[in-house]
Amino acid sequence: MVHIKIINDKYSNPHFALLQIVVFAGSIFEAPHEKGITHFIEHLIFKGSKYTEAIKVLTDRLNSNGMSINAYTTNYNTVFHITTPIKFIEKGIDNLIQMVFNPLFRKFDIGTERKVVINELLQRRNTPQKYASILENQKIFSEKNPLHHPVIGYIETLNKMTASDIQNYYDKYYNPTNMLFLTIVNTKNKERIRIYGKSRSQNTEKKARALVQRKGYMIS
Repeated sequence: MVHIKIINDKYSNPHFALLQIVVFAGSIFEAPHEKGITHFIEHLIFKGSKYTEAIKVLTDRLNSNGMSINAYTTNYNTVFHITTPIKFIEKGIDNLIQMVFNPLFRKFDIGTERKVVINELLQRRNTPQKYASILENQKIFSEKNPLHHPVIGYIETLNKMTASDIQNYYDKYYNPTNMLFLTIVNTKNKERIRIYGKSRSQNTEKKARALVQRKGYMIS
């Protein structure tokens, strides 16, 4: 089941909404040979899914509608998020769900994105502030502590990751029971009351649940 949380922020822009899928998969859950795999998968998910285009085509299309999409990985979770005008919120939800739940993990993309991630790793080493943060954690935490290791991983582990490793890790953590679907909106605005359906009398959270169910996913 997908857990849904609706946050009514009366101070947010009344014409936009923030949609997030929070996956409770972060670097602390990685085995020694998997260091960096969570962040690597975040990158690969943007390479396209069964139902959405690669990120360049997708972002161009979303941007033309005033929407923006991005993601980040931490020690504790991975977050995919879309900021969208209210009138395109159903389209935003659909793109976010299809992207996260249906990645392709093509061998070509894995090889290409591996180089991108390793290049990002090297750039972090050459950025004093970011590298200092990595060294600080390695000084504070012992090697047995998962916080000792950088979220981005190591060149050695990244180079050894296989398509099977990636798919197995994805299957383990990217399931609905390990996710939170989060929407931050300003429901004070009348336009927002119609976010998830036509009936103004319905509760906003009920509308969110109904919409996600129409996309084919069980929710709690």
